[in-house]
Amino acid sequence: MTFQIKDFRSIAASMINVSRANGSKITDFSVGSVARTLMEASAVEIEELYLQILLGLQEAIPVSVFNSFNFAALPAIAASGTVRFSCDVSASRVEIPLGTIIKSDSSGFEYATLNAVVIEVGQTYVDALVACTETGSLGNCAANTLTTIVNAIAGVTGVTNPLALVNGADAETDASRKSRFTAYISTLSRGTGASLRYGATQSAVVDSVGSIVEQAKHIAIIEPYLNDATQPVGLVNLYVHNGSGNTSATLVNKVQSDVNGSGTTPGWKAAGVVVDVYAAQDYLVDVTGTITLDSGTASVSVAAGDAIKSYIQALGIGQPVIRSELISAIMAISGVYNVSLATPASDVVVTAIQKAMPGTVTL
Repeated sequence: MTFQIKDFRSIAASMINVSRANGSKITDFSVGSVARTLMEASAVEIEELYLQILLGLQEAIPVSVFNSFNFAALPAIAASGTVRFSCDVSASRVEIPLGTIIKSDSSGFEYATLNAVVIEVGQTYVDALVACTETGSLGNCAANTLTTIVNAIAGVTGVTNPLALVNGADAETDASRKSRFTAYISTLSRGTGASLRYGATQSAVVDSVGSIVEQAKHIAIIEPYLNDATQPVGLVNLYVHNGSGNTSATLVNKVQSDVNGSGTTPGWKAAGVVVDVYAAQDYLVDVTGTITLDSGTASVSVAAGDAIKSYIQALGIGQPVIRSELISAIMAISGVYNVSLATPASDVVVTAIQKAMPGTVTL
């Protein structure tokens, strides 16, 4: 049942209608009449009472429901992903330290490396995880827009982000919190596949100030016994992916710890069940094709490339890349008259432990 409030006009009108229906001695209900004025005075107080009840319910819901279950709203999440540092082939190692700052020339946001990496002798590049120094969805950026190193590093000739950063998120809204709470209540019987999935998605890697820099975005639950009777019944393989590629060992370990539980913090698996957590493998999908323009400029191909990458990145672990969906994503862009894809020639099927990710997109 939904609680609905009544405003002053509807309350006064209801009172007048009841008076007319149940008596004939009072006939003057025009504006300013004694009878109407008395009813309107009461209607004002009743409307105020409705509003106070509504505000009281709104304030009580977080206390009686969310706070009772210690179910805090999710904070804003910083956008994170992979950048590629490049250099000329040299005879010496090039070190990129932890905390190296990369800047987006288009938005001005800065991104810091989450781990120290090294370009070994004979190599021309190395990939590193970065996270925006500010939380929220504004830190999300398109591919190849992080191109400036704030403090130059000797030997490094350039940097870029091969894939878009799309996992930044604003603080959780009341509606999203309610939806997540509903999912949480359905998983209180811990040990089920649904509870393992939910528990894993709550895992995240945070920086020194507590901001989320990498989160479990996609989860796959596989019970080997269902397909191989020689496997233990109590074995579950859980695959996790961060949504931006190159899922870190730190995130995998965090998911493993949260699923198992530690100290006084309960885990999400049942007693006697072994849950092994792995990083889902990235499966790069290359897309090449030709776009025929109805209007617009060559910038349409950039928008088409971003649409393709967004579609592929949003897919879950084990979900195939549907060729017709790629075409549909391109055709939805203003100015596109037609498109012909050379690759993929058909739907791209990935295994149950792989996550499709955008490869080279050439349009």
